[in-house]
Amino acid sequence: MRPPVFTTCPEPLAADDWLRTIESKFTLLPGLTEQEKARFAAQLLQGPAGAWHAMFQAMQQRDHVVTWEELRTAFRAHYIPASLMEQKQREFRELK
Repeated sequence: MRPPVFTTCPEPLAADDWLRTIESKFTLLPGLTEQEKARFAAQLLQGPAGAWHAMFQAMQQRDHVVTWEELRTAFRAHYIPASLMEQKQREFRELK
């Protein structure tokens, strides 16, 4: 099954779902470095998300190779409001 492309989404939780799906694909590709994971995911960012990624890359230092952790953190900051993640974490804790 092909990994999903991400363009943009009106629902922030869909962005988080996309990240989890991509991370699950990494388990099928053992041995990927953190930089390779970032490049793999970047190829799946198209349209507005691809434009966002190009801007993100342009802001990096010249010789810096972005890691998966850096890309994931920046992606979440851009597509998933921190307040939403805090709300979901609070709801999860209240389930216990």
